[in-house]
Amino acid sequence: MAEIAIPRIGIKIRYEDIPKLFQIWDRIPFVQFGFKFANFDRYPNRTIRFRPVDWELMRTIIRPRHAPHGKEVLVLRVHIAPEYCVYPPCYIDFAESTLIWQLLPILTRPDYSRFEIEIQQVAPPPLPAFIVKTRPIR
Repeated sequence: MAEIAIPRIGIKIRYEDIPKLFQIWDRIPFVQFGFKFANFDRYPNRTIRFRPVDWELMRTIIRPRHAPHGKEVLVLRVHIAPEYCVYPPCYIDFAESTLIWQLLPILTRPDYSRFEIEIQQVAPPPLPAFIVKTRPIR
């Protein structure tokens, strides 16, 4: 599969900046198009596995059922290794805030690309819960 170059539009943060995320909210780029969300609502109890090769944070507006006028949310785009990619482009966008807070401590590690990440949804929306596991890749 040919690798498609995806322009980087988001920002990265350090581990120390995670608690200050809402203080730097205005520095996170706002994007309105081109998302490939990991849609856990359609697939209850879904499990996905991937190896991250890069990641970035951005903001967008989503229109969930409970807020049809729109809601501004944080989006974590994780670029994944081609061997985990079913079809290009090779990235997954996460907009579930509970999941983003679980993934950020893993992705801010300097060696994050040496792990395979497994995400399992254990509670359905509107209050989804996830189990995030990491496994070192040899």
